Amino acid sequence: MSDPSNAYSSFTAVKFVLDENFVRWVKNPSYDDLKFWEQWLHENPEKMEVITDARHLVTHLSFEKDLNTSENIDQTWNVLSDHFDNTQNSASLIIRLLSSYQRIAAVLGLLGLMGAFIWFWANGQTTTSSYKTGFGEISRIVLTDSSEVILNANSTLKVVMVSGLRPQRETWLTGEAFFKVKHHKKPQTFIVHTSNVNVTVLGTQFNVFNRRHESAVVLTFGKVRINNTKGQDNELIMKPGEMTFFSDTSKIFTVKTVNPENHLSWIQQKLVFEHTPINVVAHVLEDTYGLSVVISKATLANKTFTATLPTNNLPVLLRAIEESFNVNITQTDQKLFITDK
Repeated sequence: MSDPSNAYSSFTAVKFVLDENFVRWVKNPSYDDLKFWEQWLHENPEKMEVITDARHLVTHLSFEKDLNTSENIDQTWNVLSDHFDNTQNSASLIIRLLSSYQRIAAVLGLLGLMGAFIWFWANGQTTTSSYKTGFGEISRIVLTDSSEVILNANSTLKVVMVSGLRPQRETWLTGEAFFKVKHHKKPQTFIVHTSNVNVTVLGTQFNVFNRRHESAVVLTFGKVRINNTKGQDNELIMKPGEMTFFSDTSKIFTVKTVNPENHLSWIQQKLVFEHTPINVVAHVLEDTYGLSVVISKATLANKTFTATLPTNNLPVLLRAIEESFNVNITQTDQKLFITDK
């Protein structure tokens, strides 16, 4: 086999299926085959999706030998050709496959091949991945479509990727995550599901929060369509700089203009509070660090403050909260007690 080059750079999945070097690599590779395709994929990472589809198609095709005479094959092909007068690509594919596999079965083989081809391109391949972060942990994830996700602490993300004629990317989030969705020339839907809203996007950047039966979406770039699954509003189109809030209690969308950087500060391991009541801060401590927070009295719970605090050092964070709120915080195991000074 020749050295890796751009010879295959314009190949579609169908062309790869018809290439004997590619088929040999998939089914019965030599050392040279393995070396060639490993280097070629390293130099052409953008073709990984096409290669994956082609490999899947090759491995799902089976050809039986000597089930019919050449005369019967010709007769079968005449019938199929008449039926596919208006689908030149399908006819061309079958002709080329017949020339590549001289002893393919006439009726069962052709129909089986066509069925496998049609099924694969209509339904594609489905891959599922799951991610989880612990308390105080932030994880950066690169999805198979090159989209990026930053998963906040105590969060879970399930990702389902579907290829085929109608490729789709779906995720299910509990917790908080920032999404940087990769735009592709071929339209691919990207949906984020939470417990009470669905966010549909295409080539954009946004933050999604989903805890305590509440969801908040902050759009930093692009456009998203959001609809709830438990209220009366059907959908809402968001613009950059907007935050959309939805809760199981209100069952309606609340939209306001915000500074997106404040809501993404957790990525830089900071928390930005703007006139934030201490009971909201308590929720952050519980959700992010797995602590149980007890506030001594209701009037203290509504006390507000404004500050930017670090999150990568819990003792420093608690000390900063004490100084900012002018309160005392004592800790016993995983329980915090907040009282007046």
